[in-house]
Amino acid sequence: MTIAGPGRPGPATSGLGGRLPPNGLFLLGAGAVLIVALLLLSVGIGDDYRLQHEDNNALWTLFAHSHLRLGLGATRGQDAFVLRSTGAVTFYAHHPPGPGLATAAALSLAGSDEPRVVRSTAIFFQLVSIGLFLRLVRRVSGDRVSLAAGLLVAVLPMGAFYGRMVNHETLALPAWILLVDQTLRYLDTARGRNLAGLVVSIVWGALVGWVSFFGAFAVFLWLVLRGRSVAPDRWRAAALWIGASASLAFVLVLCHLLWASGGGWGELQRIFLERIGVGKDYGAVAWLGKMLSFARRLFTATGTVALGWVIWRLGRSMARGRRERSAQPADVVLISALTGLSYMLVFNWGAWQHHYWQFPLLPGVALALALLLRRLLAWAGEDPSGRIRRRAVVVLVLLEICLTSGISLYARHTKASRYCLETVSRLRAEYF
Repeated sequence: MTIAGPGRPGPATSGLGGRLPPNGLFLLGAGAVLIVALLLLSVGIGDDYRLQHEDNNALWTLFAHSHLRLGLGATRGQDAFVLRSTGAVTFYAHHPPGPGLATAAALSLAGSDEPRVVRSTAIFFQLVSIGLFLRLVRRVSGDRVSLAAGLLVAVLPMGAFYGRMVNHETLALPAWILLVDQTLRYLDTARGRNLAGLVVSIVWGALVGWVSFFGAFAVFLWLVLRGRSVAPDRWRAAALWIGASASLAFVLVLCHLLWASGGGWGELQRIFLERIGVGKDYGAVAWLGKMLSFARRLFTATGTVALGWVIWRLGRSMARGRRERSAQPADVVLISALTGLSYMLVFNWGAWQHHYWQFPLLPGVALALALLLRRLLAWAGEDPSGRIRRRAVVVLVLLEICLTSGISLYARHTKASRYCLETVSRLRAEYF
């Protein structure tokens, strides 16, 4: 058995990897996936902010108002608090400014700052992510796995709930998917336009959040580990463009933060040390347990196991010296895992506090889960003598995915967060 599908879509004969339907049927399926995603993301779209971590929506709305009221000349394009009582401006220079600017654009276009407008900003980016993801997975694994993986991105709690929250991870995900897609296309074609697309995706991500640099690092590392066997004559050029573009973008974003805030390194150093866990009292075992607990609820237990299974199988293949002529679906899973895990490990305090810091794992988990389901469906039909037992196992796996996702989504949509309510109330009283 291999989890490494063909480099390009081709016919298959079992499970989710069956013979590919025509383009029209794929587009119909992709449209259905996007509709399912939109319906789930739109649950309570007009409600006020009261759910877990939804204070982020209020925070970016606040920064959007600062841009719209003061103008970009005054805010210097950076997030800023404007005190209601005095008009004093304090810059928030912990992150690149992309989410605040995107929210300002949405508010300006809509002429409103209602929650439905703010949530729609994030939903737009999440739908773009799913569309790009369908395209990427179709390229490396075919139509059926692509549609299954896209549907899983739409229904897993991490995507269905946090995909409607304005924040760095949500807005950076389409840039990461585009980066992977353009890198793989360049390795196949050596076209200059794919290198240009690669650079555009890095610039886009750099403007949105630090997580994008972890994505660029993951693709760079994958090129070193696997790219030389996939494209021996092209991987160096791709790695050079990624390394140079990401390094330059990082320096420019950092310089902008320092210039816009008018301050030194002190605040950036303070928040960096806090986010990496300096002075925190949890240990490695407690941290790992909490990360697994988050993953089980937001990706399901089966999805968490599937991610490890695909990476283990890919590791075995690499240890045996197997060389691939094109990128495999497992490679996309690996790049997603490298992105998410490096982000969580470096900023371990941020991951301890915020469930959505695992968001970069979403594409990898969804694709790994689709691959696992394809394998289970094929396995269920292999031996006629044990077919009933095998099908029972598949049914139990599907039930776990559906029940965990349903229960988790219900809890997140119905359980108010005291922290969110208090924070939103304070922000509106002091700054709006």
